[in-house]
Amino acid sequence: MNCRRCRTENPDTSRYCSACGALLTRPQARQRRTIPWYVFAGAAALLVVIAGYFLLPGLRPMSRRAESKASVAEPAAQGSVASKAVESIPAPASLALVAGRFALEGLWEGAPASLESALFDGSWAALPLWAFLGIGVPLLDSPGPSGIRPAWVDWKPTNPVVLCRFEIDESLRTPELAPYDESELLEWRPLSGERTSFAIETGPLRSAGSFKTFALFGEISAPGVLVQKGRVVGWTFGQGVARGYLWAPFDGAGPKPFLPAGDLAGTLFARSREAAIVRAMSMTDEVASDRKLTAFAAGFRGQALLSPEDLPLHLKPAMVVARMSSLATAMIERGMAAEVGRILDPDILSAAGDISLIKAAARAAGETRGYDAAHRLLADLRRRPVIQGAPAYKELEAVEVELAKASLHKILNERGYNGLEIFEAVSPLAPDDLELHLLGVEVAVLEKKWGRASDLLRAKQYPTALSDKARTLERLVEEGRRDEESATIRFNPGDKLIPVYAVINKKLRQKFFIDTGATSSIIPTSAVEALGIRIDSSTPVVGLQGVAGGDLAYQVRLESIEVEGQTVFDIRAIVYDLGMDEEAGLLGNDFLQYFQVDLDGIKGVLKLRKK
Repeated sequence: MNCRRCRTENPDTSRYCSACGALLTRPQARQRRTIPWYVFAGAAALLVVIAGYFLLPGLRPMSRRAESKASVAEPAAQGSVASKAVESIPAPASLALVAGRFALEGLWEGAPASLESALFDGSWAALPLWAFLGIGVPLLDSPGPSGIRPAWVDWKPTNPVVLCRFEIDESLRTPELAPYDESELLEWRPLSGERTSFAIETGPLRSAGSFKTFALFGEISAPGVLVQKGRVVGWTFGQGVARGYLWAPFDGAGPKPFLPAGDLAGTLFARSREAAIVRAMSMTDEVASDRKLTAFAAGFRGQALLSPEDLPLHLKPAMVVARMSSLATAMIERGMAAEVGRILDPDILSAAGDISLIKAAARAAGETRGYDAAHRLLADLRRRPVIQGAPAYKELEAVEVELAKASLHKILNERGYNGLEIFEAVSPLAPDDLELHLLGVEVAVLEKKWGRASDLLRAKQYPTALSDKARTLERLVEEGRRDEESATIRFNPGDKLIPVYAVINKKLRQKFFIDTGATSSIIPTSAVEALGIRIDSSTPVVGLQGVAGGDLAYQVRLESIEVEGQTVFDIRAIVYDLGMDEEAGLLGNDFLQYFQVDLDGIKGVLKLRKK
């Protein structure tokens, strides 16, 4: 048996294609030739015919009665646009099929203007629930006078299909409605084109209120009816809705006029997700973008009446959130990121469950309130069970990494702050992302965290495309480390004494002069008093020798002297007043011996680099 989907040849006993898994169905039913009674006689021939009939259950040819229905169906009622009349052959078992054309009002731009369905039980018709989401109920345009509204409907909140009763003056010969019987052969008949039938198997069934639904395959995706024993048991509606609907009420009864048709849309759909989305999709181009996005978001605050499989293409969640993402992105580009962040809150994003919409919302949060706000938004979403079970959950980490990269680039361009903190937070999400890793090195260099920058550089091996950048960063780190271990002191070129401020014992800021020709360091008497250093008979006394002669002075121990971030610990200093205009000390070679001294008198720069 050839597969209709991929044309693979399969054994006659197969139910599903060995190549693509599609359900194998019989070709269109054809009228069998009547076998004269005198050709075969006897019980043996009869047994052969019966054995052939039951050889392939589920894929066996349709019964004689079913073939008869497929061949002698009456033409559709006059005025049905898409129907094609076939020759009517009177027969007691004929299936009288009347196709009706229904006009749809007030749906979204690009929505179908009408759809087709078969009438049954005289004046009833089945229509998909989404057809009632416009400004009015669908109108019967044919057969009979156009513009007839259904008087009553049979619908419950869990039903994806509405059964509508029309008050039609003329008497229509229509088939009866019967509950689906799983033990009987199921046929599908299209409402347009050649009046032929397919014998089908439904595959897995799913309960939906008074109906059982199943996934369609391509050959039966158009509008049509599902038939058993000459009676309608279900429908297909086309318009991209690839599901069939079988009538399966709990009580087995037929349709009942439960609700006036005019009350259906206003009463039951006021807060439904689908109705709000239809209203948003109906907005014209003149409506402001933020109003449109708010209208779409309002839909995701409402309760969904239908599963995605029950919706036409333009109403499916994937299509809706694609429009929302496009709107949000355009708004951000126009400087409306704050409005996007306000509209796309975590509740909306959870209900939509779409990664592109989450990206737009995170970008908006990052641009208006910084990376921390975007990080909190994504962390909130990751904690929600509805997101944890959605495909978008696996991509949230990638979204945060891309968002962090954008933030780090911005910080580097603007010489900003907190870049290393952002990198440390996001790097565990993408430990093998070398682009992110080198951004971390760059922000560490920017923040002069030389040790961290060096550790990050050594942690990875870089491909050729990134090796030049890695070497450049390595040179910057080395230079930064050398500068970090040195003090740069600027003075007026030509000065013999270089003024500098130092901190003594981490307490007192004191002015000093650096004198490369002096042996010892000196602090004034006022500094000793300010530091609380006690001088008594036990304090050592040393001799001073200068140009004017010798003198005696006390020598005290200092815990530390710090100049431009460079500190020398446990140093001896002489207490002496130099007699200058202001009280100042002197830093001599007992302090300078701990440094490599680079003096450029012409430029007026002295560098002290720790040995």
